[in-house]
Amino acid sequence: MTEPAVPRRWSNPDPAPADPTPPGAVADGQPGAPGAYAGPVGYGHPPGPRLTRISGLGTALLVLGGVWTALQVLTALAAKPAQRRYAEAAALGQDPADVLTAYDLVSVPGIVVILAVWAVGSLWLGGAYDNARALAAHQLRRRKVWVWLGWWVPIVSLWFPKTIVDDVWLVTYGRGPLARLKDTGLWWGLWVIFNVVSNGLGRLGVRDPGVSDTVVILEWVSAVVMVAAFFAWVPIVRGLSAAQDELVRSRSRPA
Repeated sequence: MTEPAVPRRWSNPDPAPADPTPPGAVADGQPGAPGAYAGPVGYGHPPGPRLTRISGLGTALLVLGGVWTALQVLTALAAKPAQRRYAEAAALGQDPADVLTAYDLVSVPGIVVILAVWAVGSLWLGGAYDNARALAAHQLRRRKVWVWLGWWVPIVSLWFPKTIVDDVWLVTYGRGPLARLKDTGLWWGLWVIFNVVSNGLGRLGVRDPGVSDTVVILEWVSAVVMVAAFFAWVPIVRGLSAAQDELVRSRSRPA
């Protein structure tokens, strides 16, 4: 007698292993897991340090620097005629201090322009400093406060600003051939000479007949040195601004 067939139950011979991840937890390597990058889709790596563009401030700095340089040249041109005018007034018994000349008129906006150059220049260099600090803070020898004060504080003003510019340049370009192309030595040497001459002019007066000839000569020396320093400064500002803006652009591109 034949036994009735028993229905065969189908079963999975290799059952899936149980998920060891507790409910509500996130598995390693998944978005939201500890250490996982949750950045924009399409980027294969976390974003680098945040950098800012400085070329706009650099352009403003060069424009103001050009205005300041032009005022220095105009001051030198007006010094000799002013000297003659003061001498004529003194010969007529007038007080030279009461005589107004083009030399005096040029000096007034010059003070305003100097303050504007300092403010914009410090903002530009401060932005470059922040970018360099985000890339390699350990390579910067000065604190950021010297970006503003380094131009005015006696003694340290002879080298602090140059070291800041040098450090920021080297961090931006690296210590290769490009870093040596824009040597700041010429610009800084001319800048120091200009300041020494300008300080000497501040202690003299073109209205004094005894020193007026010396003042005229120093005004011309100051103007010539200022023009040379400005032309040495232009490639430094343009080169550093362009290099840092390129870093900003490169970090904003998808990997």
